[in-house]
Amino acid sequence: MNYSQKIKIANREARQALIGLGAVIVVWLICGFGLSVFDVFVFGVPLWAFCGILGTFVCGIIVALVLSRKSTHFEFDDDAEYANSSTSRDVKDAK
Repeated sequence: MNYSQKIKIANREARQALIGLGAVIVVWLICGFGLSVFDVFVFGVPLWAFCGILGTFVCGIIVALVLSRKSTHFEFDDDAEYANSSTSRDVKDAK
């Protein structure tokens, strides 16, 4: 896989993350502001606050799981010696 293919994959995954962020924001808006017209309380908390927090959390978990399943793992570093090491290239070069 060459460098331009890696950049295309990274760009695609960044767009997918932005779509996921948009989905979380839409769920937050619907659960928070959409339910604010109802005068319902859950455990002493207004329904809009309860669903706005819990619904956004659940949506964020779902988005994270979907993105983790769709992501492609690859190394940007072409040098195999540095790709598997736990230290950075600058530290190795300094020695």
